[in-house]
Amino acid sequence: MTSFCLRSKLNVTTLEDSCHRIARELSCPPFVAAILEMQGRVSLHDIDKARAWLSPSLDFFAASCFLGEGARAVAERWQRLSSLGNVVVYGDYDVDGVSSTTLAMELCKERAAGVRYYIPHRHMEGYGLHRQVVQQLLVAGCDTLIIVDCGTKDGDILKEAQQTGMNVFVFDHHLPEKGELPASFIVNPQIDGDKEGKLLCATAVLWLWAYQFKIMPMEWLAEHLDLVALATIADCMTLGSLNRALVKEGLERIRYTARPGLELLIKRLGLFHRFVNEEQLAMKVIPCLNAAGRLAFADLAVKVLTGEEPVENHVEELISLNRKRQNLSTRITKEAVKVVEERSKHVLFEESWPVGVLSGVASRLCSEKNAPVVLAAPVQDWIRGTLRMPEGGNAVQVLDHLSDQLEAWGGHKQAAGFSVSKDNWEKLRGDLEHILASVEYEDPEISALALHPSQITLQDWKSALDLGPFGMGNPCPLLYCESYGNEQFLPLGKTGLHLKIQLGSEYLVAFNSVEILKTLSSSHITGWVYHPRVDFWRGQPRLQFMLDYIVLDS
Repeated sequence: MTSFCLRSKLNVTTLEDSCHRIARELSCPPFVAAILEMQGRVSLHDIDKARAWLSPSLDFFAASCFLGEGARAVAERWQRLSSLGNVVVYGDYDVDGVSSTTLAMELCKERAAGVRYYIPHRHMEGYGLHRQVVQQLLVAGCDTLIIVDCGTKDGDILKEAQQTGMNVFVFDHHLPEKGELPASFIVNPQIDGDKEGKLLCATAVLWLWAYQFKIMPMEWLAEHLDLVALATIADCMTLGSLNRALVKEGLERIRYTARPGLELLIKRLGLFHRFVNEEQLAMKVIPCLNAAGRLAFADLAVKVLTGEEPVENHVEELISLNRKRQNLSTRITKEAVKVVEERSKHVLFEESWPVGVLSGVASRLCSEKNAPVVLAAPVQDWIRGTLRMPEGGNAVQVLDHLSDQLEAWGGHKQAAGFSVSKDNWEKLRGDLEHILASVEYEDPEISALALHPSQITLQDWKSALDLGPFGMGNPCPLLYCESYGNEQFLPLGKTGLHLKIQLGSEYLVAFNSVEILKTLSSSHITGWVYHPRVDFWRGQPRLQFMLDYIVLDS
């Protein structure tokens, strides 16, 4: 999605002499050294720091991460059990939830008499551990309850379950509420873990716990890094040292995965399986997996990840659901944008909106407007909403401040969800609007390396990919080239929404940019911020240059 950037908010760096000296030390192209220097990851006085970033050690970072005091207590309880008996894995309906559900099922399969899973329906039940479900599982003969990607805020239900004699284990990463937590059966680095631990998604928490306490053989753990990579990317977790190493190794597993459902899904989406990257997972694969929980039952995504037969049918159903989600999202985005522009509102409500697709629309609006957004709609007797905050905001603090009005809520700093009774909705709506309208956000500063597309080779960019995987906390390097007012604008695709911007012998691909450029005078455009990516044409790799920002003088 193409956006604007003011020249005053753009920090442009150039290839300096130091880049060539660093490049010689690291045996990399000066282009890569310049990116490292721009990102603050290298200097002439600290070359080893860059070497560690280029070749991250998963073993080192995984061994040194502290998950919290509860991790050892949970491991000791786990290892004391001669058998897990009848196991139920209780998960969540997003990709981290279905990935951690899959990982937990496969982790305990050999020690259990039987393994089932339960994921609540997004609309009919909502997020979190439900007391009624736990009671039903107990009656049905559940011996061990493994809860993933939720449970931290359900201490009373957890204690009740444990008091019945059920073995209870929780692996979560959501922020805890104030008060004492039963650490003997919760692994959640948000409680008392270290900095790297607090960046992990639930799937990574479970995987790292199994790694540190040797719950499974190392070969088995390595094979399951595909699930960790999927979940980390899907939850937009910050790619610090550990997360980046996990995703880097996990991507390799996905490229050579033994999971027939995931492999088939990747191929059916038109991607080259052996070269799939984090951007393609985020833009194509993960939305498909998420569509199951948004519009139907998340069980379908679990079936694809576990390769349950008939896997072809499950993949086709998932793709069909995602098309439906895309159509709904497009309609809702148009309606929401109109309301925002006409009324300058942060909190938007519509009776007809399906709750399952609101989070994706809210994320897009938040990103485009660089402002907080709440989208809400009715579900049975409740109003369910999703809150998205720009970088620097804190959705958890906002909802915590209003928690006495909420039936249920949870989430992270940038994204959270809530349920409220219809009777309390109008008051909550007004309070949310007041709080969100009072928060000021500045347009973020952007750093880019001055380089024309014609100066970059395919091999240069392949070398730069060693700086990845890219994502939150490790953004894809951006490049900048000046505008001289002589660019050609050529139509791209059949929709009339996209353009190719010709820059001499090369061109930039500009998605959804036709309407934006119509509103601009070319005299105000001072340059273009873009990033390269590897595309395939007739099976051969080639470079494409994707426009990110149109740079304006004012």
